[in-house]
Amino acid sequence: MAKDKDLAAEATLEQLVALVKAAQNRKHVGKTGSWLEFLKTRKQTGGTDPKRHKREVLEAFVADLVDAEDGSGAKEAQAAAREFTDRYLKWAKDVRKDAAKGRGTVPEPPAEAAAASTSTPTSTGGVSVWSLVKRTRAHPKYAANYDSLPSYTPGWTRVKRPELSWSVRPRMFALDCEMCATADDKSALLGVCVVDEFGEVVYRQLVRPEGKIVDLRTPLTGVSKADLEGVTATAKDAQRAVRKLLEADSKGAGGRPAVLVGHALYHDLQALKLDYSPVIDTSLLFGFRGLPEATPSLKDLAKLLLQLQMREGGAGAHDSREDAAVSMRLVMRELQLAAPTGPLDAPDVRVPAADLAKLCVHSLPEGVTEDDLKRAFTAVGGPAFSGIEGSLADKKVLVVFKHAGEANTAFAKLPGKQRKDVLGRFYKEASIPAASSPAATEGAQPADGAAPAAAAAAAAAPRSCKVRKMACHNGAAFGTQSGKRARGEGGAEAPVAKKIKTGAGAAKGGKAGKDGKGGKDGKGGKRGRPAGGPKGPRPKPGAKKDGAAAAAPAANGGAAAAGANGSAGKESKKKKWLRRKAAKSASGEADPVKEAGKAAPATAAAGTAAAVGAAAPAANGDKKDKKDKKDKKRGREAEEKAGGDAGAGQANKAVKVEGKKDKEDKEGKKDKKDKEDKKDKTDKVQKEGKSEKEGEKKDKKAKKAKKE
Repeated sequence: MAKDKDLAAEATLEQLVALVKAAQNRKHVGKTGSWLEFLKTRKQTGGTDPKRHKREVLEAFVADLVDAEDGSGAKEAQAAAREFTDRYLKWAKDVRKDAAKGRGTVPEPPAEAAAASTSTPTSTGGVSVWSLVKRTRAHPKYAANYDSLPSYTPGWTRVKRPELSWSVRPRMFALDCEMCATADDKSALLGVCVVDEFGEVVYRQLVRPEGKIVDLRTPLTGVSKADLEGVTATAKDAQRAVRKLLEADSKGAGGRPAVLVGHALYHDLQALKLDYSPVIDTSLLFGFRGLPEATPSLKDLAKLLLQLQMREGGAGAHDSREDAAVSMRLVMRELQLAAPTGPLDAPDVRVPAADLAKLCVHSLPEGVTEDDLKRAFTAVGGPAFSGIEGSLADKKVLVVFKHAGEANTAFAKLPGKQRKDVLGRFYKEASIPAASSPAATEGAQPADGAAPAAAAAAAAAPRSCKVRKMACHNGAAFGTQSGKRARGEGGAEAPVAKKIKTGAGAAKGGKAGKDGKGGKDGKGGKRGRPAGGPKGPRPKPGAKKDGAAAAAPAANGGAAAAGANGSAGKESKKKKWLRRKAAKSASGEADPVKEAGKAAPATAAAGTAAAVGAAAPAANGDKKDKKDKKDKKRGREAEEKAGGDAGAGQANKAVKVEGKKDKEDKEGKKDKKDKEDKKDKTDKVQKEGKSEKEGEKKDKKAKKAKKE
């Protein structure tokens, strides 16, 4: 035991913190008791987080675990604590020894190799095996997945780290495992496959799991009960065989080290209970643009980078040989490149419609029931789900509603801030209220000497979990997409258009829409709105802006100017009244707006603008004809239905309508005649003034000639 205390004194602070945390998780107890009881005995404040305590406190608790005495009813627990502590301290010593000798450290290229990377023995291009190992280690998820493999626990093996050299080309093996569920292990080893750099199998073995098999997961693993008949290999046999492949050859330090390749490889290492480094994890090598924390699936990478469709022949089941070979092909492809592959566009994958009627509830606390979850939704006014998929013991289930609308309503009713996960799916923190009935807390027992009232309050305290949607926007599996959405085209996310152009330059737009208020090709938005989608700015009324159709003198180069991108914009009330009045006129005279459009200069831009501007009155003329036809039709129908007096009444009404139209026509003619008379008078005055000026010029000229 004294040896273990010495090892504890040599351990780093980080190793001691990890040891105490592991002891907490495994509920190991020492001579004084658990970690919490130890702190209370020592009157230590600062909480139960080992990081908040000094080194001497941590060393004292480790010594307490080692000195645990066998007591009544606690013999096995204290023996397990001693064994665990002993194994962990020896493991920590091996880790420190490898680090001190530089084993497993990724080599740096020499200066000449850095200048000409194509001549190095570890690469055929600008990317090397060691650079891929570095990229894997640089990922934010690497430390949590690989540095914390619990190889200090019974059944695990930690392979001694090899010495790595830039001048020695490493061997590469790709590994993939299949797992099933047993009564003791949810990820028990079921099969192993290892391939070399050419995709050739060097080791493949089905494994009979220890304990009672609960679920072979045949749809995923492709392994059935019949396949396991006659299989005698154990997980330990497979672990030993893979370790032999990875260890350096008989040349010792001069031997070629091995680099292990795989996709999410830490899952396979956990199933094998094997701790090894260096590794290349293809799930950490590549990523999606806009989703820095997302890890692509092997199937998506095969399709995007290798143009390969996986699992076509196995009805969707995994094939460990195929998965290992595809991982190796991705690495070999990367080694042929002059530069690393950048972020990829996330595939445009849609979540099945049936899944949109579900919500994922995870991070569930212990003891939560289905009724508790229903209460979490109904307590805030949301609909109750119809059932759940999965097991509450796994702390993650899918709650199923009648349809997607109910699921969306239930999610919206949950209070709290809406956040996004690594794939861009929305989730919320939700409270799970405890049953308010006295029976719920009736049997609650006080803990650690707490009062019964405090125990009851603790039992009734709300718990929390996370509720997540099954998809992102519009049922997409990823929060970002390639194509139109990434380029800003279409939809409400399109960029807002710039300020509208006027005059002839605005004639570049598409065909004018109905009433000259918008193009039909997407460039002229509804009611004169410019390009840029629903969020674009609405043009202000007036003839100067927005290019409202108006007559302009030909001498000034005027035309019926269309709005930007073919939008005619809005008109003032006066101009609308004049245009409608002119359209209603039955005199048969030419429309002044249309004539102004025809008088435009013979240039391509102005001609197009005139055509766009002229479309407005023509469209209104069509409106008038349709309206007149409707009025006549209604009159006839009323006469036939009512008959007699009713028919006469309708006839009188029609006469009044016609009289009103005639009156408006006369007023229009009168206004037009007044304008023409006014114009004639103006022209006459201008002519008279011109004649007077010419007479004065002649008189001056005559006087000058007489004087000379």
